[in-house]
Amino acid sequence: VKNDNSRGRALGTVMVLPDGRKFVWSKAGGTIGAGKLVQDSATSTTYDNALVTPTARAIGAKTLTFTNAAATLAASRFNDGLLMVTKLTGLGYQYRIKSQAAATTTGAITVVLADDDGLIVALDTTSLAGMRQNPYQDVVIAPTTITGVPIGITPVGVVDNDYFWLQVYGAALLLSDAVVFVVGQPVVPSFTVAGAGRVTPKVYTTTTGSRAIIGWARDVSVSADYGSVFLTIGAK
Repeated sequence: VKNDNSRGRALGTVMVLPDGRKFVWSKAGGTIGAGKLVQDSATSTTYDNALVTPTARAIGAKTLTFTNAAATLAASRFNDGLLMVTKLTGLGYQYRIKSQAAATTTGAITVVLADDDGLIVALDTTSLAGMRQNPYQDVVIAPTTITGVPIGITPVGVVDNDYFWLQVYGAALLLSDAVVFVVGQPVVPSFTVAGAGRVTPKVYTTTTGSRAIIGWARDVSVSADYGSVFLTIGAK
């Protein structure tokens, strides 16, 4: 699970150890210590539904061109991510992105699909699409106010742009906030300490939003210390 500054493999690649722990190849979007809960990048929503199809594309097409309706876009931001057809012709389908070219604010975005079969349903000029980054690209420490989806725990300390194995399932160490871990109770993201967890007798709602279960406590922790949890974000 050692961090590695060379990409080496596709983001999202899964590794399962003999003891059942599961890890996903990820890229850090900042400095994060070991044993911290992380989420996907909160900045990747800009292109959720902001692309217009200027010309029709037939079934099997792998190179697509869209009109940008969002901010200036750097090349490769959505590599390994997903193209989602969100409205009208072709809606409901999503495709893996192999590469994406740079684009100005209102310029054309060229996207090459990774799937061998290309488009399953043809697109026409009424189609609307969006793109989302690979969830394991530019992961950040989970803030106290939810801005993304909790996706794992860092088993090692990382710095910005490190590639590393993010733990998503099995026995893990996680920082606890002032509400200490109690054996067998569900663990949810903390709303007082970034990157931490806390136990609760049920999924709860606070002024900062609801919190979903990310795992189960395996021992009793000390306040603001690390405790063992059985992580269940990445279902076995």
